[in-house]
Amino acid sequence: MSSARSSWIWPANLLVPGAGLVLAGRPWAGLIAGTLFSTILAAALTAVWVVPGEVPATWKGLLIGFAGGTYVGAQIRQVRALRERARQALERGRKACLRDAIAAMHAQEPERAVALLEPAVTARPGDLLLLVRLAQALDAAGQQTEASAMWEQVRALDRHRVFRSDVRRARGDSGPV
Repeated sequence: MSSARSSWIWPANLLVPGAGLVLAGRPWAGLIAGTLFSTILAAALTAVWVVPGEVPATWKGLLIGFAGGTYVGAQIRQVRALRERARQALERGRKACLRDAIAAMHAQEPERAVALLEPAVTARPGDLLLLVRLAQALDAAGQQTEASAMWEQVRALDRHRVFRSDVRRARGDSGPV
């Protein structure tokens, strides 16, 4: 998404609830939020200004409350949509990093794999798969001290012992891990 378009997401959603969702790539959610808000707001404005004597005060209050609720709901939905989009972008970056690092390992270029994986591990220190791939790349690059430290991190974080055999192989023992 272009930065010019993304800079309009928040102001658009604040002015017209749902418009920011449309700009963020959620057209149906934006259309529903905008339609719901505008319909309830029109009913509330009609009750308050057009025919104030015909509508009980309770209904006026309910309509104003529902209009405010749909406005706030559209803002909350906007926050969730943007968080989800950011999470998906991070996941795409992680997958691309892993894919490129594995390709580098297959091409017998472990130093390049290490260079690709180190920033990703720094950004996500608890990501077990990134740690395992980095430890493997460090082993292949001949950096045994760093690899041993990384395998210890893997062992400490691997609560379900999924990578138990990899840790054993790296340590060169067959005893308990």
